[in-house]
Amino acid sequence: CGDIVVINDGYNSNPSSMSAALEEFSQLTTPGRKILVCGDMLELGNYAESLHREIGAQVAKADIDVLWTVGSFSKFVAEEAIANGISEERTRSCETSEEISSVVASQLKKDDTVLIKGSRGMKLENVVHQIENCFSRKDENNSAMLSLV
Repeated sequence: CGDIVVINDGYNSNPSSMSAALEEFSQLTTPGRKILVCGDMLELGNYAESLHREIGAQVAKADIDVLWTVGSFSKFVAEEAIANGISEERTRSCETSEEISSVVASQLKKDDTVLIKGSRGMKLENVVHQIENCFSRKDENNSAMLSLV
């Protein structure tokens, strides 16, 4: 099993910080897949759907291999990413961080780099904890590393 890198940016999220994170993540050179775990951007009022859809269009243009979304607004990110060319097989939408946690932990592969980005209210730290727990069980007897950034 190779190293897995997790970039945890699950404390705060708004359209400009999400856009900047996507741009930076897209430019990373990684040995494996780039996975975006995208949680809702909260407190956007009447603009929530349209702003999440704008992010989805940006995701479709970015160098991202897998998109997993968390929350009722982030499903619009997935819908728009699919409408703009990402294959449906590369996406998955869940309502809660607990639900996506099991998906993430079971689907990670060696050399994956994961960006976790969303508002604090989405409890995305649950995803990080699940990855840590799963990784420690799988890798007790080898030298693979889990890097949390």
